[in-house]
Amino acid sequence: MGVWARWLRRRREPQALARDVTGPTVPVARHQPVTDLSDVHVRDRLLAEGPVGEWVSMPSTATALMSDLIRFAADGTGQSYSSSLLGGEQVKRFTWKPAGSGMLERIERDTVAPGDAEVEMVGFRFAEQHSDIGSFWVMCDPGGDGFWDLVWPVVPQSRDGLGSVP
Repeated sequence: MGVWARWLRRRREPQALARDVTGPTVPVARHQPVTDLSDVHVRDRLLAEGPVGEWVSMPSTATALMSDLIRFAADGTGQSYSSSLLGGEQVKRFTWKPAGSGMLERIERDTVAPGDAEVEMVGFRFAEQHSDIGSFWVMCDPGGDGFWDLVWPVVPQSRDGLGSVP
């Protein structure tokens, strides 16, 4: 089973399980979900604190051929998953932290020796963009339409696994 298939199977599990030292196993949310990017207060919080959560390619007909998921964990770790018919599947691990409003410090963990890691500054903003299937509030680069090293901008992952729908 490929990385992408394992990831899809895990995505269908809506909650992780955590064990309380004194009690039974209880379900807990993986992260506080991003609720509504059209709300200026939510956008301001994410710009200041960082985009904690799971983000997927903006929905469009093109995402049937290639798609991305990027996960920013609250502990400062992250992973990006890319899948395309031509390029296959790619997984990258990184660490991150907020570095000012709309800026992140990112260190890639897969291809660099621990002492040789370079900090990459990544800017982000929120904007309303249109695709061939609708309008969406997205996270994207300050000077472009994509996000980071991804082709498409990203939207918060929704419970149904399809991305945010306005």
